Amino acid sequence: MIIFWLIVVMLLLVAAGFILWPLRRPIITSGVSHAEVNVALHKQRIAEISKELEQGQLNEEQFTKAMQEAERALLRDVEGKEKKSSTGQASIVVITLVLIAMVLLASGFYWRLGDPHYLSEKTKYEHVLGKHQQELRDRLKTKPGDAEAWTRLGRLHVLRGQFAQAVSAYEKAYVLLGDSNAQVLVDYAAAIGRSQKNSLIGRPEQLIHKALKVEPNNITALMLAGFARFQQRDYKRALRYWYKLKRIKPGPNPSIDEFVAQAESVTGRKRPIIARGPAIKVVVALHQSIRNKVNANDFVFIYAQASKGPRMPIAMVQRRVSDLPVTVLLGDAQAIPGMPPAIRLSRFPKVVLKARTSRTGQAVMQPGDYYGNSKVVSNKHRKPVIVYIRQQFK
Repeated sequence: MIIFWLIVVMLLLVAAGFILWPLRRPIITSGVSHAEVNVALHKQRIAEISKELEQGQLNEEQFTKAMQEAERALLRDVEGKEKKSSTGQASIVVITLVLIAMVLLASGFYWRLGDPHYLSEKTKYEHVLGKHQQELRDRLKTKPGDAEAWTRLGRLHVLRGQFAQAVSAYEKAYVLLGDSNAQVLVDYAAAIGRSQKNSLIGRPEQLIHKALKVEPNNITALMLAGFARFQQRDYKRALRYWYKLKRIKPGPNPSIDEFVAQAESVTGRKRPIIARGPAIKVVVALHQSIRNKVNANDFVFIYAQASKGPRMPIAMVQRRVSDLPVTVLLGDAQAIPGMPPAIRLSRFPKVVLKARTSRTGQAVMQPGDYYGNSKVVSNKHRKPVIVYIRQQFK
């Protein structure tokens, strides 16, 4: 390794010599110095000015100005010469900086481009994929009826961006499996789409629909079905597929969220409420005995409380008396902001659902407020729970 670096340093010095020698070499001039030429020209100019004064071409004021201008010209030439003489010292600094820059750049290029790991990572990855592909091809020569091998070969082609070959491999798998395997149908459709500039119109969409008949909740099939409709500007049907996907798999989905927003903007539709984790549907109504005892603008707090555990609400929404009767969803999405993650409906298997009125909107129940409670239910309770507000807090 030491010998290698010695060779590197020697080569850098040789290269630096070719580049920097012209900067260091003095400029060869004739035997007459620049200063001597300037002085001679100055004397000649003085003689010309004096002659013009004698011949009456200049008055005394013009003569004085001409002499001052000649002196200033000589001074400028002398100062310029002094500045040029300092470039010899400055060139040493320039040479040093250029040499350091060359060393740093050469080292950087070596460590980045000369690193065999950097150069071979992609090559190694391609080599591994190619090796697997060849193994599968060899296997399929003796077992052409191996649908799984054709499917794996298709996936490897997709990974390498070889979409036409992927379509061919998936076609073989599809012929062997028919319409029975939803994932193969979806992968086959996606490969065709990639091979035709990401268009899912036509054959890909037909395969996607076949996949959904086999597996109606297949996430990838629902996503691609939405894209196929979106590409044909059928935004309402696209949203149907994507809304169903969201119900099956709640939460952010970077693959479709932007397109969902665009489709909603065009159609004017709003995304339905989607529960994340356990959620209970609650129907709240006023008992007829108190309908004339509350104001339409009074607040209504609807919340869930753990049957055993903390007394604070673990999920809550707010409405007005004028909204009643009303149906709401209580789940983790309705947790009170700022509460720790442990205070969530999904963390408590048994809960009580409550509703109360409030004229002031205060979180703590006040005398004169009306309320109602449900029985203890599971946090996975499927049927709507009805809560009647009928009792008065005293």
